[in-house]
Amino acid sequence: MSKSSVKEAISQVFDKFRSKTFALFQDMDEATFSSQSHSDFSLVGWYLGHIACIKSLLPLEHST
Repeated sequence: MSKSSVKEAISQVFDKFRSKTFALFQDMDEATFSSQSHSDFSLVGWYLGHIACIKSLLPLEHST
């Protein structure tokens, strides 16, 4: 398997799971989005930002 096809396969898996995660949040109201399920956890909406940030920093985006 070539380097580019491995990158493409990994990217497709990440995109699949990212889409499923966004689907979980699609109908969420603002109160839930802004809440914490436990004091040790971040706000629910923080996790969406985290997903977007990590996706943009993935080595797949910047590799040659």
